[in-house]
Amino acid sequence: QQLKKKADPHLTRRLYIAISRQVTQIATRPEIFHDLVDAIFSFDWLKDVRVESTGTMDPTSAALVDAFQLCVKSLVSANATFLVPSLSMAVNGLRGVCYATPDTPPSYLEALTTRLLDVIHTIFDIVPIGTSELLPLLSSNFPHRFHEGTSIVAYTKILLRLTGVLPRLATDILSLIVDRCLEIDVEIKLEDGGGAKLAASDEEDEFLGFGSGQQTG
Repeated sequence: QQLKKKADPHLTRRLYIAISRQVTQIATRPEIFHDLVDAIFSFDWLKDVRVESTGTMDPTSAALVDAFQLCVKSLVSANATFLVPSLSMAVNGLRGVCYATPDTPPSYLEALTTRLLDVIHTIFDIVPIGTSELLPLLSSNFPHRFHEGTSIVAYTKILLRLTGVLPRLATDILSLIVDRCLEIDVEIKLEDGGGAKLAASDEEDEFLGFGSGQQTG
């Protein structure tokens, strides 16, 4: 319960450290510790981490995140079963940053983004072949084209930063960005006669400033 509620960050930090020292037991029989693992990955980066006005994490939150990262690293190192939950947690955190309220301090979001990218980098140091697991998560978490433009732009910027963290994925990530930007820009509908119709929905018209659909031969 403490890992889910996190009412006491000091106690939560000690729990993460204790779990890191017992990963062998958890990794051997993960099905038995399902509830514990679920509680570990319930970490909410927007709620559980506090950042000072200077843009740095307050000491308590920094210590909590360090312990959490150690816990995740230990779990992934012990059993690759925890790879997907770890990556999913990190990508969901990045997505959450993109949907933060407008009054959220940019320094706070920057601090969270940096930490989350570091988590992904750490995971890939342990399991370099995790690319096949990460790319689908990045794609499924890409904001829908009907969502606010600010969230789409924020997510795209994060993906561009990720290419610097994981250079070997740069081509795939850039391809994802281009594909999604094309989807946002216009939908191409093939017609029976072999022509194509460029069309945008009413919502896309408003978001992108499109007029009516155009015909192409």
